[in-house]
Amino acid sequence: MVANLIPFCRLPKPDVNDVIYEMAVQIVFSIPAKRWAAWTMSVAEWHMLKDQVKWVFIVPEKRPFLNFEHQGLTYILPEENFADTTALELSMAFIAYTDFADPDEPDTSALNRLIAILCRPIRKDLEAFKKSDDWTGDDREPFNEARMMKRSERLATLDMSFKVVILTYFETQSKLFLVQYESLFGGDSTPRYADGRGWIMLLKNIAKEGHFGNFDEVGRQYAHLVYASALDDTINAEEIRDNQDNNGE
Repeated sequence: MVANLIPFCRLPKPDVNDVIYEMAVQIVFSIPAKRWAAWTMSVAEWHMLKDQVKWVFIVPEKRPFLNFEHQGLTYILPEENFADTTALELSMAFIAYTDFADPDEPDTSALNRLIAILCRPIRKDLEAFKKSDDWTGDDREPFNEARMMKRSERLATLDMSFKVVILTYFETQSKLFLVQYESLFGGDSTPRYADGRGWIMLLKNIAKEGHFGNFDEVGRQYAHLVYASALDDTINAEEIRDNQDNNGE
């Protein structure tokens, strides 16, 4: 049902009319079209019914489902707020999303890449991994670009309704994530890389600081750990500049 309902929350408010509400009611309550056509109700009853389905027009912030199956593989969705997502895979996801959402030349295949980056099968060595000192809590196999590209081709045949659900989930979590690091990502200046490569350049610059090691080591760290550290460095640098300005240096 989630896949059938998610498009409603993506509708612009001016487009939500009684016809749309009728569609939502039929889906939520599993009412066949012929049965719905035979129904009669008062205005008050209709308003009460509409109130019961208003929630479908609100963009959900929770993970819509834990996993989904496609062509014999079970794909696991990332946790909310990218809690189990590494810095590298999140950067790659933002690049794929930028390609997909490009207003001038949108790359529709980038949506398949986005899903393949975020949603991955369970690790084959999961039980051993859980017992090791490297256990991170993430059941998905580690991100691998070559495997991602192959899986993105398979995911081209995934039902569009599932793609929209995952896309909406990513967009919602992205907004929440970026709000947390607004001081790091905010600003009105024009980005140096309009195609999303700035995410990779940011990781490169963080690697230069040496807190987490080289570029590969930075990429394997959880995104929140990396960006929280970068945010702290940014705030410290701003405080130093402010103190210098106040002291006339």
